[in-house]
Amino acid sequence: MIQHRLLICLFSLNLLMPTITRAAIIDIGPNGCSLADAIRSANLDSAIGQCSAGAGTDQIVAPDGWEITLSSELPTIESDLTLRTQTAAGHLRISGDFSVPILKIHGSGTAVNIHRVEFFGGKRDGVGNPGGAALSIRDATVSIVDSEFRANTASLSDGGAINIRDGVLLMTRTVISNNWTRRTGLTPKRGGGIYAEDSVLDLEEVFFDQNFSLLFNPEEAGTTLSDGLFMNGGSLVLRKSEVYESYYGIRAINAADVLIENTTFEDAESGYVDIPKLEYEGPGVLVLNHVTMSAEMRVVNAILEASNSIFAQCVTTGTTWTVDTANKYFNFDCNGPRDWPGVIALADNGGFTRTRASTLNSSVVDAGDPAYCLAEDQRGEPRGAQCDIGAYELTSFADVGVSLVIEPAGPWVDGQAVRAMVEVSNAGPGNANAVSLSAATQQFFVQGVDASFCSSLPCLINQIPAGETVRVPIDAVLGSFQSAGFDVDVAASRTGASYYQDPDESDPGGNNRASASGAIDPGADLSLQLDLLTPPPYFVGQTVVYRAVIANGGGQAASPVELELFPAGGTIEAFAGCSSVNGPLCTLGQLNDGQTAQIDLDFKVNAAAFVLDGEVSAPQLDIAPADNLDDQGNQGAVSEADVSVELELAQSAPYYSDQFLVFTARIRTGNAPASNVRFWSEMPGAVGGFFDAPFCTGGSPCVIPSMAANEELVATIAVFAPVAPDDGSVPSWAHRIYAEPGQVDSNPANNEAIIQQNYQAATNLVVDVELLSQPPFAAGDVVDYEIELINGGVNRARDVVLTVDADNLELEFLSGNQCQAVDCELATMDFAQRERILLQYRVVDPGDFNLGASITGADYDPALSNNSDPLNGATAVAPLTDSLFSDRFRP
Repeated sequence: MIQHRLLICLFSLNLLMPTITRAAIIDIGPNGCSLADAIRSANLDSAIGQCSAGAGTDQIVAPDGWEITLSSELPTIESDLTLRTQTAAGHLRISGDFSVPILKIHGSGTAVNIHRVEFFGGKRDGVGNPGGAALSIRDATVSIVDSEFRANTASLSDGGAINIRDGVLLMTRTVISNNWTRRTGLTPKRGGGIYAEDSVLDLEEVFFDQNFSLLFNPEEAGTTLSDGLFMNGGSLVLRKSEVYESYYGIRAINAADVLIENTTFEDAESGYVDIPKLEYEGPGVLVLNHVTMSAEMRVVNAILEASNSIFAQCVTTGTTWTVDTANKYFNFDCNGPRDWPGVIALADNGGFTRTRASTLNSSVVDAGDPAYCLAEDQRGEPRGAQCDIGAYELTSFADVGVSLVIEPAGPWVDGQAVRAMVEVSNAGPGNANAVSLSAATQQFFVQGVDASFCSSLPCLINQIPAGETVRVPIDAVLGSFQSAGFDVDVAASRTGASYYQDPDESDPGGNNRASASGAIDPGADLSLQLDLLTPPPYFVGQTVVYRAVIANGGGQAASPVELELFPAGGTIEAFAGCSSVNGPLCTLGQLNDGQTAQIDLDFKVNAAAFVLDGEVSAPQLDIAPADNLDDQGNQGAVSEADVSVELELAQSAPYYSDQFLVFTARIRTGNAPASNVRFWSEMPGAVGGFFDAPFCTGGSPCVIPSMAANEELVATIAVFAPVAPDDGSVPSWAHRIYAEPGQVDSNPANNEAIIQQNYQAATNLVVDVELLSQPPFAAGDVVDYEIELINGGVNRARDVVLTVDADNLELEFLSGNQCQAVDCELATMDFAQRERILLQYRVVDPGDFNLGASITGADYDPALSNNSDPLNGATAVAPLTDSLFSDRFRP
């Protein structure tokens, strides 16, 4: 039979692997020896780069956890060697960075061993490329153990990860996942994971996981496509493996010899269920034994030997079943009547790859043909003499046990909240599934079950692998102390969906049950929570507030309750909430079940570090005395702060008497908070204005209670500048702000800011011209004007000059206090001094007439806009007659 022929052929492969007579160890990694140079050294038996020379069958050794990212393909291996990590726990990753292929191995006499290597992100493209973006093998013998091939892509060629022609490939415990072949046009590309042509493949414990051969239509008629593995001639032995693909799985053509044992085929989630995961096209012989085919199988023009296997769907065209024994069929389109085998969903049931386990009542259990029974199942578990059908052998026995602990430990009191910590364990040797956890209770009232997989009782635990334990916390409240006590009994047992046997489950003294019981007493449960309410920062001399919260969670009243305090680095100044106080001892009256009491304490800090601890007690039994003491997290420390100030002035020079000045003051903290920050603002001689600072409600000086780290406060300060003397000197004013924290200031140099400026005397000369006469006006009329001069500034004005501009007017009369001429000069004008001048003008001609005036002085005047009044006129018409009377007035 072909099964025997394949076994003899593959047994002879051991003769092909090299016998090591002498070898060189070539270490790569941080020593400067690259993998590329190491391969050249092995090929040439000479030292290349920083690598030691090769000699015979070399070993290239990488540090555990080493990663290599390639910018170009590695040199072709053409000599016998082993590529491995330093230890059996190591891992070497070689990445093509999704831009270059990784490795070629050529030569009919070349034998290469690869251990614990991940081939990742290889890319091979271009017309005529050999395929195999991770590994291209020609004629050579390659053994791969404990390795991975992930995310490798070949375009315009076959074999996304591996392409082997005329070679031998041995593979154990290896993952082939998410690799691609891509095509352009209508030329199909084959083997998303592996393409093998006229080669011998022996694969054991290999996981084919969603590899792809890209095509326009996955169901396109006439295509020769495969995703996981494509065999073009040659021979294949596949054992203890899993094929989990979305499209095609494994396909063999051109008289390939195929033997598949202890292997599970599965449609990947969201994959195409009507595309076969195993397709064999004869002529040739396909041998299947202990296969779980949970997907479509298609066999064309071939001889099929099938034994001890499960088939979901079969398409056999032109095929002869020469062996059909102890098989189970999901559907009628296979080679026998439909018989649901009783297997459950794909899961990790142990071993390198996943399997579909069978239940205890499954029809596949002990239903295999002994003539075809294998020694082990897909997981490596031993099979019985009367084996099961499929890749999974029901290993029957799992020793499930349960334990129970009540927390906290006794004594227990009426109404106490407790937790029953239940642990369900599996001592093996097999896995346990569909385990029922139940509980029976007395005076133990379940409030909830705190497990994601078990929210109430009874509950079903889906899976407990051998050697593992799951925990199920059960929260409950105890009943009355007047009862006989509480009882809790928990049990872990099989259900109808379980596929294991527990040898002592029915034994009353077995480990599948656990119980706990105890008396329920009356009792108190005092607890103390002591908190420092005043937030940092702190300073010496500060009075901070602590709060003590005392609670009784027991079933009995506590009386009297005493709170003893232990101060350090400060003194207790006052208590609030005590019945009586004796030094650091505060006494309360009775505290009933469920009642709380609150004590506030004023504590004065007198050292750089301070703490206040406390302990509460009562004469009654306390069921949980551990929480009576609070000596954690109650401390504080006087820290440094860095308070700085900055002062800005909105106005620019020149500065003058009584000027309205607006300052912006900024108070900042550094990387630490500050408290009790005192702030001053002073400007001697300044008057009036306003102080806008929300943090200083009473103005300056003030105290800012607290400032956070890196906080900024802003104040707006407006004042009238001092008045300069009238002696011609140039005085100066200074505005100073200052801030300091209650803490030690780490940089006192920035606590103060000053702006000082020279300023000068200032006047505010104003001239106002008013036409007193009322219209209408005619040429020859006499009109009355008044000119008023004012010094509105706070300083005396010197050398004041009035200039009058009359248009179409002739002066008839002028009268003033000091001014007796139209253009008048005054030696001085004091603050608020006025000069009024009455004038009479005759309108000379018909038309517009106007009288304007301006005033200047020798001193600084900040408001020049009112130094002139240019337009004060009207329009005169021609007189009605030409008569001129002696008194100049018209009749």
